[in-house]
Amino acid sequence: MNLFKKLGFMKSDERGFYIVNNAAKFSWIFYTLALFSYMVVEMIKNGELTFVFTIFCAGQFVFWSTYIYYTIKTGGRYKK
Repeated sequence: MNLFKKLGFMKSDERGFYIVNNAAKFSWIFYTLALFSYMVVEMIKNGELTFVFTIFCAGQFVFWSTYIYYTIKTGGRYKK
């Protein structure tokens, strides 16, 4: 028997994709809000942008560039 089947993994279906999509969406929202609020607090406290700003901007860049890339790749609303 396959090791993954022994561990309880199964082939994903539409329900699995739906669950993973929602989990990723809500975790992205949480991390975005947490980093943004921490960045604002640090900016108010120190009066300058810290490394949190860099992490926040890098995360947003990765998300949005990936989003636009796969939207174009799958024939979405962004046309070449």
